[in-house]
Amino acid sequence: MPSRDTPDTYLVLDHVVTPATNEIACEGRVTRVEPKSMEVLVHLLGHAGEVVSREALQDAIWGDVVVGDDSLTGAIIKLRKAFGD
Repeated sequence: MPSRDTPDTYLVLDHVVTPATNEIACEGRVTRVEPKSMEVLVHLLGHAGEVVSREALQDAIWGDVVVGDDSLTGAIIKLRKAFGD
């Protein structure tokens, strides 16, 4: 979940990302993503310009909860669709 230090919105290319509502907006189209997908995006935005390993992402987002690789892969797929990639 985004922390108190997280900005209200991020501008990613021509998309406005609003973590509080799990929304990604572009040209009047608003896409809602699942909370875990938004957490992945916010974590990546917080580490822009850095290489973030799969293990680091899983630890940061899911912590001690044991999840399969498909959980992170699914979150990334949903984000890519929201960005039209």
